Amino acid sequence: MDVFGRTTTFEYSEHWVGYSLFILRLVMGWTLFQGGVTKLVTYIDGDPETGWTAAGYLANAIPASDPFIGVWSNSAGSPLIEM
Repeated sequence: MDVFGRTTTFEYSEHWVGYSLFILRLVMGWTLFQGGVTKLVTYIDGDPETGWTAAGYLANAIPASDPFIGVWSNSAGSPLIEM
């Protein structure tokens, strides 16, 4: 396999490491795919009651010590963010 013009081989000391990484990649891919499809379906639905929103996270989950807390709080509910 060539990576950035260099030949690279991936050798694991145990076979289970490769299988574990493969399973991890499948699970992470499925999770991101499912989240994206859910966001898309609720956006197409057009019902504000069931719509996806990041407002709760942006308004409440950012620690007070974050220097950008004002930016995140002001982004909550913004149509640009909620697209």
